[in-house]
Amino acid sequence: PAWRRLALAELPGPRVLEVGFGTGELLAEVTARYPLAVGLELSPAMHAVTARRMARLGLAPARVRAYAQAMPLAAGCFDGLLSTFPAPYILEPATLAECARVLRPGGKLVIGGLWVRLRRPSVLSLLPVFYADPTPAHVASITKRVAAAGFAVTWPVYTMGSAELPLLVAERLPIPAEAA
Repeated sequence: PAWRRLALAELPGPRVLEVGFGTGELLAEVTARYPLAVGLELSPAMHAVTARRMARLGLAPARVRAYAQAMPLAAGCFDGLLSTFPAPYILEPATLAECARVLRPGGKLVIGGLWVRLRRPSVLSLLPVFYADPTPAHVASITKRVAAAGFAVTWPVYTMGSAELPLLVAERLPIPAEAA
């Protein structure tokens, strides 16, 4: 949970969309911080789990059941989009295009948990598949893909104990006048 919360430090509001909210744990925190929060998730099972969690907490964020590649949301309606420890679909060109579409110019897409760097060699040897550093070429490929969707990309890195969590922070570029 603490790793997911790091992404909140980069997230502008007040209109925020969490893409792939899963069990709703972070969506609850996002909603407490940004009352105009919305969650998007395809899985009916995750919607059910999240509905129970929100009822227990007395929260009622809007939740949308849809594919991230075809969001039934208005263009430019969000200040920030958040996705943590996402499935690979988050980096698909269609998903990134939809994220760009629903973000206002200057809004930010924040993705945390694409990988985690562990600095303790004994632990790293046990979990290389899940916590290995990507190659510089892989990071460049991700950056290029996100930039092609209309974003300026940065990679701030947060440290917690023996782990580092690089975040992908992508600011939505202004829409060129000829494309508007």
